[in-house]
Amino acid sequence: NTIVLFDRVRRKEKQARDTNNKIMPEQIVDASIKETFARQLGTTLTTMVPVVALCCLPVPLIREFAIPIMFGLIAGAFSSVFIATSLYVRFEKYRNKSQRPQKLQRQDNLVSAE
Repeated sequence: NTIVLFDRVRRKEKQARDTNNKIMPEQIVDASIKETFARQLGTTLTTMVPVVALCCLPVPLIREFAIPIMFGLIAGAFSSVFIATSLYVRFEKYRNKSQRPQKLQRQDNLVSAE
């Protein structure tokens, strides 16, 4: 799920760069989540069906295997939509903020050289 989501984010960033649109990282991530959410939900639920079926088997060893898998599927779906994208937006803001003073400093040097 995370790979599909960030592939969509990468494509949208490239489109924004190619068209010289100034789009905020939050907008890119929001649009990417909206486009991939149904697919992510379908993938998670489709995978969850056999895992729940394994939990219903009377064999305790299989149940001990299936329950952590079920929690892992839920945690993976949650983290790809909410945690990974939030961290991405924060890193992008930090990166843009740290690059901004360098650009301003270069412009000041050019003005003072003239």
